[in-house]
This record gives sequence, structure tokens and C-alpha cells, in this order.
Amino acid sequence: MAEPSIQNTDTFPDPGAHPHQDRANERKPKMRATEVNVHYGEKHAIKDVSLDIHSDDVTALIGPSGCGKSTFLRCFNRMNDTVPSAVVSGMIELEGRDIHDRDVDVV
Repeated sequence: MAEPSIQNTDTFPDPGAHPHQDRANERKPKMRATEVNVHYGEKHAIKDVSLDIHSDDVTALIGPSGCGKSTFLRCFNRMNDTVPSAVVSGMIELEGRDIHDRDVDVV
């Protein structure tokens, strides 16, 4: 009986890899969230969330009620700025530019 052979998997695609993984490494994201945290008073609603969103991908946030999906989306359009108790930290960029820069028009 022959010994089982070990194949070099470096030549085979990773079956669990994102279909655009190679392209994603070359592309710049349209929006990027880096270590985003949101507090509403003492409540730590979002904890260290990082996510790249590319213009030609469909992105869905899926999770149970109350897990922070809407709170995270509100960070992208700065709706949390209107909530007095909300404190947002981390970096959110649109086309490489921090959306919280003083020069960025929120309208």
C-alpha cells in the first residue's frame, strides 16, 4: 500500500477565501472603519469594529436586534453627532479622508 502523499496547497486556491481576495488587496476601499467604538453614556455599544467597504461589493450587516448594526451605520453618516450622550472614537474614512476632519462638509 502506497504512502499518502502531501500536496503543496500553495498552488490551490483557499476554498474559504473571499472570491475577490486578490483584487481586494490591490483596491482601495471606498469607506474604511478602523477600531470604531461607540459609547452612549456608560453603555459601550460598539467595540473595536474595523471594516473595509469597496464600491463594487455588496456589504450586509447581519445580526440580532440590539447588536449595534444601526449604531455602526449611524457612524458612517455621522448621525451619532446629533445624540448628546454618544461618543464615537476610531477612524472612519471616505475615499481615504477622515469624515471627522473639520474641512469635511457633513451636508
